[in-house]
Amino acid sequence: MKNHQRRLRAIEVTLTPQQIVALWLRNAQQAGTFEEAVRQSPFPREAIANAILKTVRAGMRGLPEPVIQRAILQARQEGDLLYLLTVRANVAVLESRAYSQRDFLILANYVLTMLAIYPLVLDNLPKATDAIEKLRLALVLFIHRRHPDP
Repeated sequence: MKNHQRRLRAIEVTLTPQQIVALWLRNAQQAGTFEEAVRQSPFPREAIANAILKTVRAGMRGLPEPVIQRAILQARQEGDLLYLLTVRANVAVLESRAYSQRDFLILANYVLTMLAIYPLVLDNLPKATDAIEKLRLALVLFIHRRHPDP
């Protein structure tokens, strides 16, 4: 297994910033949820920046230090931008999913309320009142999530 790990490390040193971020994302997906991956230690931005540093240093051996430093800075900025775009895209997907689930809850309760109210309003007022209360609670949840307390 040590030989396999050595080969992986040798490959990792030759990766581009895009490949380093893609590797982080693949490992993050295998680690569990997106939230867990972002909270891993070392922090992802730090891990990506360090991996880029090693890659650039290894690829630019023998060149003047100012040239290496500029290349490291540029590669780190590129890697950081890609990381931030990846995180933002994933957060947007998670938020969209949460909004869709919430909206479905509102719509489902509305439909159930309407189904319960129309035939029962005149015949059975307590069931209609219960359905209206469920709708009210769903709307309160909707409003609270859209406008959380400060």
